[in-house]
Amino acid sequence: MSAAGNRPDIRQEINELSLLFEISQILESNMDLRDVVRPVLNTISNYTGTARGVITLLNHKTGEISIEEAVGLSSHQQKRGRYRLGEGITGKVVQSGRPAIIPRISDEPLFLDKTRAGENIDWEDISFLCVPIKIGNEVIGTLSVDRLFTGEAALNEEVRLFSVIASMISQAVKIRQEAQEERKKLLEENIRLQEREFERVGGIETIKTDVRILAATNRNLEELITKNRYREDLYYRLNVFPMHIPPLRERKTDILLLADHFIEKYSRAAGKNIRRISTPAIDMLMAYHWPGNVRELENCIERAVVMSNDDVIQILEYQ
Repeated sequence: MSAAGNRPDIRQEINELSLLFEISQILESNMDLRDVVRPVLNTISNYTGTARGVITLLNHKTGEISIEEAVGLSSHQQKRGRYRLGEGITGKVVQSGRPAIIPRISDEPLFLDKTRAGENIDWEDISFLCVPIKIGNEVIGTLSVDRLFTGEAALNEEVRLFSVIASMISQAVKIRQEAQEERKKLLEENIRLQEREFERVGGIETIKTDVRILAATNRNLEELITKNRYREDLYYRLNVFPMHIPPLRERKTDILLLADHFIEKYSRAAGKNIRRISTPAIDMLMAYHWPGNVRELENCIERAVVMSNDDVIQILEYQ
């Protein structure tokens, strides 16, 4: 290892970058925030050695701040962790939107220990750090940790790091909120379509209509739903009368019928009078596996019509 790699500041920077990268991977792994906050807290604990980590969220309707997820706390302790705006350190961080650094919890009267996690702990050398989670200027919660006191300079550095992590969490929350809003709009639009009503873009008049939506895919939507890669509600709204159409290679009898149709279509467009396909060309059509299905067959026939110099298609070129 190089001399630079042995420097504590370089090692610390590499450790922080690794932590931030791993957290970004976790946040991108699942759209359900509840499934990623605990892995995020576990990762913070593994990299920084924090004894406990907590994420709280503010309920704007009730004004209550409660623990969304925590590591190092039992479920009963988590349920006790409820604060009002301005109450305790957590409440003041949410209220002010500014981080708090408590070098020694034992010297801080505002530390309420509502979870009672410290009943059997000597707070003498335990520090508490709490940073706001904000979307724009709006505080939506906090990220807090407690750890062994290692000097005020180290605590200031860690607050900087935790503020970056809180920003990453807030961005993840924002993305999920936007996705939920978009999903809500789509649901409303789907309901209106089912009721055969719609409004023009920018319009205010509701228009009645009588249409059906036809949707096609080559994906296994049921499998995608299990992987949270396709909306289940949209699937069941579209899945009124499903039809499974096998790939063209499994419908050999359709190939010549489709080929004749495309010959007529593109002959008319090109002003030609092509009447048939030669026997060798038919053999090629039937032997080919058509990975592009009907669209590839159509393109193949169109090219053949353009290249033909008489009334018989002799040569075929695949994509």
